[in-house]
Amino acid sequence: LVSSLLGHVHQTSSLVSVHPLPRLYAPEVGDLLVGQVVSVHSHRWDVSIGSAFPGQLALSSVSLPTGDQRIRTAEDALTMRAVQREGDYVTCEVQQVTQSGGCALHARSARMGRLRNGVVVRVPGALVTRCKSHHFEVGSTTVVLGVNGVVWIQRTIPPIEGGKVETFEAVDEGRRRHEATPNDPEVVKEIGLVKAIVGLLVKCFREVTKETVGGAFRRCEEMG
Repeated sequence: LVSSLLGHVHQTSSLVSVHPLPRLYAPEVGDLLVGQVVSVHSHRWDVSIGSAFPGQLALSSVSLPTGDQRIRTAEDALTMRAVQREGDYVTCEVQQVTQSGGCALHARSARMGRLRNGVVVRVPGALVTRCKSHHFEVGSTTVVLGVNGVVWIQRTIPPIEGGKVETFEAVDEGRRRHEATPNDPEVVKEIGLVKAIVGLLVKCFREVTKETVGGAFRRCEEMG
């Protein structure tokens, strides 16, 4: 037998499988990522995304808290750590890839930016495929699948109250309330369940998708 992958051989009875060796993430334009801020520089953040080089998230490539579309000022540069600081997890998108393998990121969408009140699970990048939607809800949780093999699980942010139009300001207000409100025990339990499901899928070397996570979650609910 000849495997198409280079990795560790595992044999269970007559079943032989090859678990591929860990590999670095190779960024592609349009990939949705979950990364961790490792340093803050003048007018940019360096974000660890599991590739050979950290991604660069420019100050001009993130939305301001007010949603204003304007040129960033020196005052904005001085308050960058109020937006996101070292150690924060962020969701962003690859905007440009350089010949050397580095990449420029952006987080202009209201659904992107700093992540709070959740947990991160690292999975082999091969188990997260590129698809139409990398955000989906499972129970009372929201799952963000990073193509770089980082999965974020958090409490679902409640919909905008009072029939308000879903403007950037309204969405940002909801995110701020989410950050300021601690998770209740039931939500923590559900987050832990979804995290365990993702870990089990990885152990079985199954793709981590909306269908596999959601199907396993419904099965757990049926079993009580």
